Amino acid sequence: MTGPGEWLQFIAALALMGGAAGGTAWLVEASLRRTGDDEAEDAERLFWVGLTGALAMVLGAVWAVLVLPQLAPLAGAVLLASSGGAVWWTQRRRRALLAQRRRRLQRRRLDSLVERHEAVLEQWRSYELDPFKALERPGLTDVSQPLTSSLIRAMREAEGARSRALQEASDQPSYARAVEALETAWRRLDGDAGPG
Repeated sequence: MTGPGEWLQFIAALALMGGAAGGTAWLVEASLRRTGDDEAEDAERLFWVGLTGALAMVLGAVWAVLVLPQLAPLAGAVLLASSGGAVWWTQRRRRALLAQRRRRLQRRRLDSLVERHEAVLEQWRSYELDPFKALERPGLTDVSQPLTSSLIRAMREAEGARSRALQEASDQPSYARAVEALETAWRRLDGDAGPG
């Protein structure tokens, strides 16, 4: 016959398993959020958090089985359910965090491309909008010149690529190529037009 003390210990052991699983899942998610540039350090932190949580869950299962051996299947089921739930939650959150990181990285890349694009346009506009600068280097604004025509074409292509990249992240590589082509066209024209 089992007394109330044994039942309390059994319930405490089950609570330890559930708490260890939930705490481990929470700590793994927190570690995933903090991951930095040192992958080895991140992996080590995740390993120790996972190992500690797993040991705490096993300790709770052993305690439950020692207190009420006849309920060992229940203790095993709680162990499996709590660890399975922790793994499911952790994997779900990991995928969400990775997707969030990918979006942030894509946004930073896009912002960098936009800055490079705007820098070339700003240099071009300084000659296009300032008549005195245009007189110093007339080749920069003469669209009948092949290099100037090439720059204008590169500007149009880069603008179209930017519009597509802003709508769809998968178009970023084409925008990157268009910005590189624009920078190259500007360098050629700027160098060919002579000193400013």
